Amino acid sequence: MSSTDREVPIVSGTPTLARPRVSAAALLLGLLALALNLRAALAGYPPLLEGVRSALGFSAGAAGLVQTGAVLMMAAGPFAGSAVGSRFGRERALVAAVGLVALGSALRGIAALGPLVAGSLVVGFGIGVAGVLLTGVVKEHLASRAGAVTGGYVVAMAVGSTLSSALAVPLAVVLGGWSLSLAAWAVPAAIAAAAWAGIVRRLPRAAEAEPRAALPWRDGFARLAAVHQAAASLLV
Repeated sequence: MSSTDREVPIVSGTPTLARPRVSAAALLLGLLALALNLRAALAGYPPLLEGVRSALGFSAGAAGLVQTGAVLMMAAGPFAGSAVGSRFGRERALVAAVGLVALGSALRGIAALGPLVAGSLVVGFGIGVAGVLLTGVVKEHLASRAGAVTGGYVVAMAVGSTLSSALAVPLAVVLGGWSLSLAAWAVPAAIAAAAWAGIVRRLPRAAEAEPRAALPWRDGFARLAAVHQAAASLLV
């Protein structure tokens, strides 16, 4: 047998399975579902304030500090979000961040001061982390439509906040208490996180993690942008 007739062995490594592409519409719907939950969990607390005070027996100032603590955690979340997104990928980290919103909301279903405070802090932190990751995901996957998508998820956050405020008291009546009304927002957050996890599994994985960039604190515009984002976090 001549050398040209010999079989050449094929050495194959680990097979690479091509993941199906995710449409821009699916990405947009997933992001909007996440955004609906980025204000709702906190916006449902103020309408229930009197009931919370009556049940737990603390002052209006102490009740207000619960929300203040959550908002401060929202402002701190973006700092952790940048690091976590660089380490694990923005898309996967976004699942965990909205999962924290669901976890904190569920924790507030226990009608006691400790779980209320802890759950509110977890919710605020999850919202802060998710906010910065959401922006990065839009820039990564929907850059050509970034303006429209950003407007869309801002509107979605406002819709979630409005619905939560409007439904807080009726939910408390139907479900049997303020704590269950707060805990109810764990359900849409968990559904949105699960749906986004399904989308993430279909996204092509990057060959290597992005290098972590230094924070541009010496840039005057960057400092102004940071102040603007922190102030925006105060709008619940």
